[in-house]
Amino acid sequence: MSRKLDFDFYVNGLEAAILNLLKTGNSAISQTGMTGVNTFATYAGELDRDTLILALQSLAPRLPLVLASYGSGGDKHKAATGFAHDEPLENEHACSFVVIVACNDLRGEQARKVTAYKMVSDVRQRLGGVQFETLLDGAPELLNHSPMMLDGVETIGRLKDLTAYAVHFRTSFKEWTPDRRVVNVYRADEIRLDVQPDGNDVENIAPTESLPGVNGEIK
Repeated sequence: MSRKLDFDFYVNGLEAAILNLLKTGNSAISQTGMTGVNTFATYAGELDRDTLILALQSLAPRLPLVLASYGSGGDKHKAATGFAHDEPLENEHACSFVVIVACNDLRGEQARKVTAYKMVSDVRQRLGGVQFETLLDGAPELLNHSPMMLDGVETIGRLKDLTAYAVHFRTSFKEWTPDRRVVNVYRADEIRLDVQPDGNDVENIAPTESLPGVNGEIK
């Protein structure tokens, strides 16, 4: 049974699990990791093409390399009517992960392209359809509640000494937030809002930190 874990647990866990599987194998697909790769690491920078190219060029001595990163995601909330008070609120986070492969084969552009295609193929074959499980306090815990689904390949750059691709995946995980419906609850007649067209504060109205043009006072 899944426990009430948060965004940080799942995202960091998935990035580490992706890299570990690509580096060491240990799956039904392969018992060995990707060969010929010098660096396996997470990537915390922007995922736009220009920033990635600069980052990869700075890592030239460590090529060929594989970088894994969380991409982006959206939330689907379970209906509030399905919960009892004081129970955590369940949220399904559908998201993307990207694996960046880059190489600088000195034999030339064609050899570099062949190497890069092989790296892309390895990543897709090893990660496609995978659900990751970890141990938490000695008990198994799923990291992604839906399999890693293939979601396309993007060219990052074909430069003089560098070829790089981004391999995209979709998956999801469930996270929970505390039920806050019983915190700071006031009756409607205890709240007064004074709306000011010019956004200025109303004198002697609390709290002092308020949205522009809206000043709230709780009696």
